Amino acid sequence: MELKTNRLILKKMKSEDLNFVYNLASNQQVYYYEADKEPNKDDVFKNFQGKIDRMEKTPNEYQIYIIYLYPKEIPIGVVFIQLNWEEMREWEIGYELHPDFWGKGYATEAVKLLLNHCFDTLNAHKIVGFCNANNKKSSKLMERIGMTRDGLLREGRLWHNEWCDEYVYSILEKERSLLND
Repeated sequence: MELKTNRLILKKMKSEDLNFVYNLASNQQVYYYEADKEPNKDDVFKNFQGKIDRMEKTPNEYQIYIIYLYPKEIPIGVVFIQLNWEEMREWEIGYELHPDFWGKGYATEAVKLLLNHCFDTLNAHKIVGFCNANNKKSSKLMERIGMTRDGLLREGRLWHNEWCDEYVYSILEKERSLLND
């Protein structure tokens, strides 16, 4: 399955994408707010192969996509959605974009596309996102697409050997018109 805009195409991740994913995950600007050091290649491959396997087994609970520039299909990032709570129809979104493509609206566009897909085809009621409170770019992205900061998880992450806060954002099904603004 593919999701498209005029500039982007999202394709479900496959094993052939693991080298790109490692190159993305090992970029210091990408992992800075998530980890203290560059990820190990074997760990990244194992982790993302597990995510691919999970998606194939439970596509209505987990989906992970490579973000490509359209029409040349140049990979620029990753975006995922996972079911957190079936009874509440709550999903969680996550994303990573290569720094060479920051500031061009691609992450915003990819996240909006996947959120609309989640509301349209996966029967989502609420979609949440989490970010390190120090990650201003991620916070601004979620706010820009219409997500509301619901709260602060105090010292929710161990980051660079210090506890730091984590923001929680959400958007509700009835607010999805904000995605199209």
